[in-house]
Amino acid sequence: MKQITLLILTLLFLFSTTIVSFAQENDKESADIVYLHNGSKIVGKITHINYDNHIDIETESGSTMRIAFKDVKKIEYSAQTELEEQPTKFKNPKEKHIPGKKIYYAISLYATPGIDGDGYIETGRGISFSMGYRFSKNMILGAGLGLDTYEFAIEKALIPIFAEYRYEFLNKSFTPFINIRGGYAALHPVINNNFFWGGGTSKGGLNFNPSVGVRLASRAKGHFNFSLGYTIQEYEETGFIWTQNPDGTDQNSEYTDKVLFQRFTLGATLNF
Repeated sequence: MKQITLLILTLLFLFSTTIVSFAQENDKESADIVYLHNGSKIVGKITHINYDNHIDIETESGSTMRIAFKDVKKIEYSAQTELEEQPTKFKNPKEKHIPGKKIYYAISLYATPGIDGDGYIETGRGISFSMGYRFSKNMILGAGLGLDTYEFAIEKALIPIFAEYRYEFLNKSFTPFINIRGGYAALHPVINNNFFWGGGTSKGGLNFNPSVGVRLASRAKGHFNFSLGYTIQEYEETGFIWTQNPDGTDQNSEYTDKVLFQRFTLGATLNF
């Protein structure tokens, strides 16, 4: 008899436990859950969403709370929610943006100051566009092209076509980085022809440009980068020199000038 009584009590206990668990699960499924940036959560029924402002939620105790959008991290809605629009994730206003989660774009402007063959200071300049793919939180591989000139006048204009490797030391909006470009710079077909009307020609060559820099933090998608690098560029120029002989006749002779530009690079980049 005692064994039968014990069996009945055990069955009643298991049955009541199942009922309570089922009821709790139903209550959980019928409730909305608001997760906050501070790590806490609020359970209840969302009665109103004022987009970009606040959320009203009726808690399990029956009281109504108003929560600012800026404090909300995400929302899990119950199956009984009747709201037409149900946003689930919200951006932390204090969170900084990290550009190029997958595809990475960069537009760069840079100056290449240096000393020319006659000992004068020359300031070249350039512009480039590149895009790449982020293979990890820190590493980006890409390619690009640009337009470079190594004299203050728009001469010796080259079009660098390059592969690019970028390593970012921090997985944050602000980060120091290293950037390495390497490729071939082709002669610009229009600009250089204008300067060699006398029959001269020129051509580019291999290009190598390592640099270090920092990316500034930003909440927007566009980020400014500043960098210091060193550029090595091959360049060859062929032309003619006209001279006058003592007897008054003209003489021209061909020359070939091979130059290896080695310049510091001061760059400003916008990436997104």
